[in-house]
Amino acid sequence: MSSESRYNVTAEDILKYPWESAIEGATRNTCTEFHAKFFTRAQELKDQDDDLGARVHSLLGAVSSYHANFDVHGNPYGPLWRSEGQRALCPDDLSESDLEALAGILDTIKSAELRARVGDVLWECKRNHKAARIAVEAFQETARLQETEDLWPPMVERLERSVKLAALLGYGKELHLNAVANLRSYIEKYRGNLKSGLLCNHLIGILYAQDQADLKADAAICEELARAFQTSGEFDFSHTYWEQAARLHKDAKSEDLARNALLKAAECYHQKAENQDNAKKFGNSYAAHWMGAALEAYRKAGAPEDVKKQVHLRLLELEGFARDELSPLTMDAATQERFREGVNKAREQAQQHVSGHEFPLALFRLAEMLPPQSPQKIREELLKQSKEFVFMHIGGTAVLTESGQTAGTIGPMPMTAGEGLDEWLLKSSYLHARQLLWPHMAGLFIEPARLQLRKEHPVRLRDLVFLVANNPFIPEGHEGIYLKGIQAGFFGDWLTASHLLIPQIEASLRFVCQQQGIVTSTLESDGTQKERDLGWLLYDCGPTLIDIFGEDLAFDLRGILFEKFGCNLRNDMAHGLISEGGFYSPAAEYLWWIVLKLCCHGHRCLLEQRKSPQES
Repeated sequence: MSSESRYNVTAEDILKYPWESAIEGATRNTCTEFHAKFFTRAQELKDQDDDLGARVHSLLGAVSSYHANFDVHGNPYGPLWRSEGQRALCPDDLSESDLEALAGILDTIKSAELRARVGDVLWECKRNHKAARIAVEAFQETARLQETEDLWPPMVERLERSVKLAALLGYGKELHLNAVANLRSYIEKYRGNLKSGLLCNHLIGILYAQDQADLKADAAICEELARAFQTSGEFDFSHTYWEQAARLHKDAKSEDLARNALLKAAECYHQKAENQDNAKKFGNSYAAHWMGAALEAYRKAGAPEDVKKQVHLRLLELEGFARDELSPLTMDAATQERFREGVNKAREQAQQHVSGHEFPLALFRLAEMLPPQSPQKIREELLKQSKEFVFMHIGGTAVLTESGQTAGTIGPMPMTAGEGLDEWLLKSSYLHARQLLWPHMAGLFIEPARLQLRKEHPVRLRDLVFLVANNPFIPEGHEGIYLKGIQAGFFGDWLTASHLLIPQIEASLRFVCQQQGIVTSTLESDGTQKERDLGWLLYDCGPTLIDIFGEDLAFDLRGILFEKFGCNLRNDMAHGLISEGGFYSPAAEYLWWIVLKLCCHGHRCLLEQRKSPQES
């Protein structure tokens, strides 16, 4: 909380102004729309030399501008934007007097949306129970006003917050139970309305998280909707409802019903892969991806061997058809040499590569637009440079950490071949990639493509579920972490993306090695066991890593995560050696893209190792 107010207004000051007139006529009646109107009115009053009125409306605009993320623990209200060490205002910027002023007008606020926001902010900043109770009821009121039969109406977040906030005030008490009953009324209302998409699934998920789900009854609702969506060809919706039903059945100890629901969920992926309309629209790469997802889903569901064999054969067939469909985006050598002049052209190529496509295909094209760095080509380039630049044989190089300490040194390039030259080439290859290749790839291609994709698609968590669900690269139970890390990257939050994804890469590499029959733990003399770390996975399992992912991708993983002559992100992050700003780097963005690439091709990377379908 700020010690000084930037507004210096009281409740009495606010009530002097007809401030609610500023948001009259708002079409959506959401805080997202309110804040712009408040700031516009503030500027008008400032131009009229009404400083107090400008400050009143600026305070209301700031409170309305906070970005709400009710998935996080703690205060759900953050700044509207962040950029290079700067950010918009957030609740921490409010002073004690600001909060007192807001508390003084809470009962007078006519707009349910704004009343819910102010009450919730007062709860988060001051633990004001009266304000929280007002917010619970206001969230329910604004949810009714936001109600539509769209696939994802804004009322959902309001209902979810009302239940969560009521639980914080007293789980199982009257206010909480009323909020639960209010939410359940929407499930009953929309359970037969297919236009609402995943609305009922999300509402049931909220109740499940609150331990308020009626397991058998809600599972029946999910199965009812799953069958209806499967019949209508909405396989993604159907799959989601089948998985929700499986979870509910499992908690109800109905193992046979849970297994049947999982088999039905896998069947949805199978049908999606074979759908002719999708094949014509997205191509065989799309079909192969979903056939791979179906195979993995069938395996996890315990499908019969003949079913898995049939699906595996079909997957291999589709992969053969798709082999040449997703060609990497390349830039000719002449453009590379004229790098400065070609920046705009390269960025436009990247944007065009992902523009105008449905989200899944745009995401795949982003992941496939570049190949990983080739250590063989880097070595050849270094040897070529050594013939042109004599100083490479004279001076060495010191690699510094972010704090300025020497992480390692590379001596002059040896004049003759041998182990010394091989070691020099290896270290210099990582340094060359760190200083030149990874930043250029991130800046010239990945970043403009990411921004273009964000411009055309909202990239909500639910939009990315297809990528992590039943992905053989992701250990079971880690899907949600990947989901949030990948989404954070799309929004440029490299701090969050790095902290979520870097540890998960280690878990995934361990998972992949275990699937290849490699023991990834030690057995100590005292009988204890310890999981081996990332260094062992990247180096001692080196041949297996290269066999699975290829030499180029293994080089990128080692250099970005572990090599001190590369970026060493994993070690520096683990030891707290990277500042907040240090995470907003080309290396973090490039690593996020590598994760995206691995997730998009998890099925192919693993299944190609199997010699025959009989091994399924």
